[in-house]
Amino acid sequence: MSQKYHREGEFMQVNNIRVELCGILQNLAEMESVTETSPCFCVLRYLKDKSKIYVHPPNSPPKLSNKEEGRALLLNMEINHSVMAENAFDFPASISVDNESPMTYLLDKLFVTDNPFDQMSLAYKFAKELFSVATVKENIRSHSVYNALEYIRNNYTKRITISDLASLLSMSESNVYSSFKKQYGMSPIAYLNDYRLYVASELLSTTSYSIENVATAVGMSDMRYFSKMFKRRYNTTPSTYRKNLLNEVKK
Repeated sequence: MSQKYHREGEFMQVNNIRVELCGILQNLAEMESVTETSPCFCVLRYLKDKSKIYVHPPNSPPKLSNKEEGRALLLNMEINHSVMAENAFDFPASISVDNESPMTYLLDKLFVTDNPFDQMSLAYKFAKELFSVATVKENIRSHSVYNALEYIRNNYTKRITISDLASLLSMSESNVYSSFKKQYGMSPIAYLNDYRLYVASELLSTTSYSIENVATAVGMSDMRYFSKMFKRRYNTTPSTYRKNLLNEVKK
């Protein structure tokens, strides 16, 4: 999935959305378990007013009275392999809906299905609807380190150093490092390796390339290093990862 999200003439390219379904709450009494340190978005729909859907960002759970009735969906959303959605987008606090709205349909289905695969599919579709009404944060595109992230994604097969990024952004190496980590939660080189491993996982699942060719294709020609990093990221070796995927397909 690739989508450009606009704000005042600028855009952010979103090539991947990862959605984790943290919970489906059938009544608001269960909200007591959602603390102020919860990493999940809380999507609320009250029974007394079904014309609105309320969106609470992570670390900001709703304040509810004991008399309020409704249901809630807890979602963790990540874009572009490691950027948390709340760091890049502003989501409306409330969304007006009617019985014909896609969000209404998806929520209604989510609250009645018990099939975990259907739940994840519906949650992903609902997340895409949320992104359709979100706006890119004012500083995300203008922030110079965004150019570093795009450079990494477009050149991950090459050798990239902090020095390269510093030259690209006309910043000191220390400023590149600290600014990138503050914006995206990890260092530029950690992001580079994480993105390479993501691409490797895609190649393992969609091609018949040998493990060595996959490693080379993502810019990690040292097989021992590639296998070590892959196992650290996915808790299994590249060959076992591929074997498990093939076994899933055969089921």
